[in-house]
Amino acid sequence: MPYQRILVATDGSPLSDKAVTHAIDLAAATGAALLVIKVLPCYPQNYFDGSLTLPASEIERIEKHWASEGEGIVGKAKQAGEAKGVKTTWW
Repeated sequence: MPYQRILVATDGSPLSDKAVTHAIDLAAATGAALLVIKVLPCYPQNYFDGSLTLPASEIERIEKHWASEGEGIVGKAKQAGEAKGVKTTWW
């Protein structure tokens, strides 16, 4: 049974870019849809999680930056998939 959906995780590194390229090629060859994800960390909330004490507004700014950076990474992968005719979504 051919693939229907392929999930690929990326962090934007050169090695994960290779995985994304391979996933796109596999999806194109099999007619599968591609789902691209970038896992975003949550800023540690206390000392025992490894956190520095920061104001909530600074934590929010950091997390927004991480989210924006992640959207750029998966957006790039989405464009690459669509350029090869692969139905590509991201989360």
